[in-house]
Amino acid sequence: MKLLLLSGHEGSLSWRTMISHLATKPLEVEYLQGLSDISYRQGGFLPRLRNRVYVFLYYPLKVLFHFRKLISTDIIMIVASPFYLPLLLSILFNTKKIVIIHTDIYPEGFEGLPILGSSKLIQSIYRKLTDKFYNRCLNLFGSMPQSTMRDYLRKGVAYTPSIPGSLNDITQSESRAIPHIRYIGTLGHHHHALEFIEMINRSSFKTPLQISFNISGAFSAIFKKKAKDINLKNLESFTVNGSLDEEDYRKVMNSFAFGLVLMGKNASDVLFPSKFPAHLGAGHPIILVSDQKNELHDIVVENQIGLSINNNALDLNEINNFFLESNYEQMRARTVEVFNKNFHHKAVADKIFSEIKEKIDLGK
Repeated sequence: MKLLLLSGHEGSLSWRTMISHLATKPLEVEYLQGLSDISYRQGGFLPRLRNRVYVFLYYPLKVLFHFRKLISTDIIMIVASPFYLPLLLSILFNTKKIVIIHTDIYPEGFEGLPILGSSKLIQSIYRKLTDKFYNRCLNLFGSMPQSTMRDYLRKGVAYTPSIPGSLNDITQSESRAIPHIRYIGTLGHHHHALEFIEMINRSSFKTPLQISFNISGAFSAIFKKKAKDINLKNLESFTVNGSLDEEDYRKVMNSFAFGLVLMGKNASDVLFPSKFPAHLGAGHPIILVSDQKNELHDIVVENQIGLSINNNALDLNEINNFFLESNYEQMRARTVEVFNKNFHHKAVADKIFSEIKEKIDLGK
């Protein structure tokens, strides 16, 4: 059985590793090459403009140029990059053989974007079209709440994959002495980034903290500017740097104790941050700031693998008791257990193959 994978951005190392494992199944997997991950993560106005032209214009045209291949292949698996690619192809091709990987959900994901975010008419039309054409596709959502938002005939959940990292050797005493919390990834419309700085400034930490950011994306420049005004009272350090290449990323992921995940208001409906499983794979318990109406909050609280803070809170003072009362080594062990069950790249590949095998023929 032949599977053609389409995505304007080739994806992270974890995603590519998951696809490699998927190719070990009874599937002949071919990827129509998109923008490299290195190029995708480059900062600066001109690189971002080039990337948008590539993803939103050039890549869809490239896909349509391979019209015959799309017709002849058994399965077309589409990642929503750009967001309208699944809709375009579900209009043009047989929906019974299309698998859509919903990394975000639209039109809800348009919020905060110019024109698309403010036009109720565009959002209404887009929703009606996707409901009509996606209903016969196999839709794999990135989280359970996303899945419940759509009543499609064929659907399932496949979490964002990650590859296991080498676990840090941070001890219980080290995690309490000067806890190191780190955010690694993009900062965009749905992250609680600027508000997080205000929460820090209103906090009174009993334990000196190290807080680090390695960021890219639309909000990175303004975040770096605002971070210069951070109140360093009771903070051991607060650093903001750019994105990491894969080699540095692996080194850095083994150097800190806690992973930071930020989700803004209303982000729970559209966002399942890829950094969440990446932190779990490295054995990082999570500091989550969100509206607490999301699956990440449920996972963190139910499995006792970190601290969940409501993004309506004025400060981060809940951290104080958390660091004093938690057993870091036990929490890290539970974190790895959750990762292996749900987010390991092999587990995600197995889940996707199982969904395809079970449901891809329902529309025939």
